[in-house]
Amino acid sequence: MADIANQYLKKGSLVLIEGRIHTRSWQGSDGAKKYRTEIIGERLQLGPKSSTASEPTAEQNLDIPIIEENDNPEIDIKEIPF
Repeated sequence: MADIANQYLKKGSLVLIEGRIHTRSWQGSDGAKKYRTEIIGERLQLGPKSSTASEPTAEQNLDIPIIEENDNPEIDIKEIPF
């Protein structure tokens, strides 16, 4: 995962990393108990690439619905399921 992150991410990139925290302990050579907490990544999801252009591309516009003012009838509160 670290190699993929290194290859595709840069400062400011959006990323979701899921994993777990694991703490280990051991007896040091000086007799003191030592601890190490590690973050173990299990899943990596890369976010969308940032666009260098100020205008969104046609591909990015596919996810944005075009809503005209007359398209939405009045909402009845009784029809809302929650």
